[in-house]
Order: sequence, then C-alpha cells, then structure tokens
Amino acid sequence: MLPPGLQTNTEVWDANLESAIEDMRNALEITSFIAFDVEFPGTLLKKRQFLFNHPQEAEWDYINNTLKHTQPIQFGFAFYGLNNEGQAQHINTWQVNSRFDEKKKSQIQRASNF
Repeated sequence: MLPPGLQTNTEVWDANLESAIEDMRNALEITSFIAFDVEFPGTLLKKRQFLFNHPQEAEWDYINNTLKHTQPIQFGFAFYGLNNEGQAQHINTWQVNSRFDEKKKSQIQRASNF
C-alpha cells in the first residue's frame, strides 16, 4: 500500500468537472496503467431464477435486465504510475458522478431510497 501522500481520490461533480479533466490529462504523462469502472444505481427487478437451470444464467439475466432499465450514476478512473524500477509511485482516482433527476427517473429514485 502506498503512503497517503501518493494516493489521491477526487469526487467530480459539475462544479469541478473541467479542472478534473485537466488533471486527468496531466496525469496521463506519468501513468503506466489506467482502470475504468462504471457504477449503476443497483438491482431493481425481481429475480426469475426458476427459468434457468444454472445460478450463473439466472444472475446474468438479472443483471442484464436491470442494466437495460437504468443509467450509470458514476464513472471511476484510476491512474497508476510506476517508477523506473517498476515500483508504484502514485495512484490517482477520479469518481465522476452523473447528473440525474431523481423525480424523472423512478428507478434511480427507488435505488436512492435503498
């Protein structure tokens, strides 16, 4: 694990979006690896396991159908840099939060309540 000074985590909203994008561009110059993550509001549908022979198929159906009815609420980016000896020198993460209207998006409202 890196010392706290070598790790940053930035929450990105409308107010700091432009500066966060600029920081991410600058971080690319010293980055060896990038990880990307997408967050959805959660599972909202009833499971239909009785339709499948295998639990993996039921889980895939459940997640796939839930994603069809939701939108991403957050995108995560992690920039990981190595020094010349191959040791970690920094990890910078940005959590870019999506805009959404809870009143217009009933599924997001239910997930937010959860």
